[in-house]
Formats: sequence, structure tokens, C-alpha cells
Amino acid sequence: MRPDLKGALLSLIEYYQWDKFAYLYDSDRGLSTLQAVLDSAAEKKWQVTAINVGNINNDKKDETYRSLFQDLELKKERRVILDCERDKVNDIVDQ
Repeated sequence: MRPDLKGALLSLIEYYQWDKFAYLYDSDRGLSTLQAVLDSAAEKKWQVTAINVGNINNDKKDETYRSLFQDLELKKERRVILDCERDKVNDIVDQ
């Protein structure tokens, strides 16, 4: 169980003036936070790429994550928010 971080996350996005970023999530809680981000994005004209990584649990997950980040690189997505459980974050960051 983790605390609700919606307000803190939105404050950080605004403080650092991120107007384009990717948001990776893996749970319903992450989806709820994403909805708050998208609500703010609509009024602040942010460009948010939302990706559900919750179903990536197969033998080729390393390859899948690398491909995901290659796609983000092609789209010039330089800022990524990871809203995932610790084990998933470790898998992603290890790439």
C-alpha cells in the first residue's frame, strides 16, 4: 500500500515545466493517477504518452522494454515517469 501521490506528482511536473513526457504505469492505482495527470494535461496543454506496462511479464520482457524505450527515443520523449511497483521499476531501469 502506497500513499496517494497525485498532488505531489502534479506539483513536480508543473515546477519543472514538463510539457511533454511519457507516463508508464502498471496498476489501477497508476491508472487513477494517470487520469489526474490527463485532466491537468488538458487544461495546461501537456503532451502525455501513457503506456500500461502491467501486462509485460513474459520471457521476452527485457526485449519488450528495450523496444519500448527505442520507440520513445524515436518520438523524442526525454522525460519518463515510472508509476510502477518496485520489481517492475527494477526490470525497466535495468534496461
